Amino acid sequence: MGTIMDLTRSSTHDYVDNPYWSAFQIKVKQLQSEKQKVIGEEDQGKVLLFVNLTCEEKHKAETLKELQKLRILTQRYGQTGFAVYGAFTYDVQGGDDLSSKDISNVLTKWGYLTPETINANLRFVSKLDVNGKEMHNLYRYLKRNSPLFIHRYGRSRKIDDHYSKFLTDRYGEVKHYYAPQVEYAVIEADIKRLLEEKFYEPKYRSLLDPPDVFI
Repeated sequence: MGTIMDLTRSSTHDYVDNPYWSAFQIKVKQLQSEKQKVIGEEDQGKVLLFVNLTCEEKHKAETLKELQKLRILTQRYGQTGFAVYGAFTYDVQGGDDLSSKDISNVLTKWGYLTPETINANLRFVSKLDVNGKEMHNLYRYLKRNSPLFIHRYGRSRKIDDHYSKFLTDRYGEVKHYYAPQVEYAVIEADIKRLLEEKFYEPKYRSLLDPPDVFI
């Protein structure tokens, strides 16, 4: 078993401290958008699935399968309060060489960002880091509140694979982390269960105003 010093020196774990109590508090910039927006502006009260993707040619077939499954989920549950955030990364398996603009062009070519096929509940954010010192705040929050976080050491395991997923409830709290091999049937069952919960504004406000002493 490794020591704390071993873990500190390891490149497989990250510090993920952050000031957020809900994913709805965090700003992201969507592809084809000029500025960042707080997730809660559009999606407060929704169940959200966050997934890291890739446009690399060698993974094209797998990515298209993932996108099709994500589209189906949004078609089934988008009207009842569900949305997906797909993120293309700099730092998983070497990262994509493409810029955010290039990724937009690829998604348009694949039929996901054309005027006829844009899905309001299948969103794509600008390219970002999900690991390391440049990690986006969204992933600091998701990892800190998932099974990837090792409480004993105060650090999180890195995301090493494409198509890793986090599911948050109607209050933006992380409820599930899924490795890429987890079947979509499992994810869909969790989505359906979380959608049964109603969103109450007072409960959400109390989440954002925690006690002064937090253990």
